[in-house]
Amino acid sequence: MAVWLPYRQEEIRGLPDALSYGYWDGSTALPGDPGEVRFLVSPPVPGAERALGRVLAGMRRLESSSCSAPAMTT
Repeated sequence: MAVWLPYRQEEIRGLPDALSYGYWDGSTALPGDPGEVRFLVSPPVPGAERALGRVLAGMRRLESSSCSAPAMTT
């Protein structure tokens, strides 16, 4: 089961080993076939909607997605 995250797998503790993780921050090459993605966490960057628009249509198996607010800087 494929999961795409905007953070590298090594940066997140406690992820289940049974899943396959791909890193995608919205500006890099796709980490695999969008048609195999079951869960997506959108990149927390301004303009993420444009990046998502390019791939969502091809995510035939998508069960759930999470859209993040842009990262705030202080």
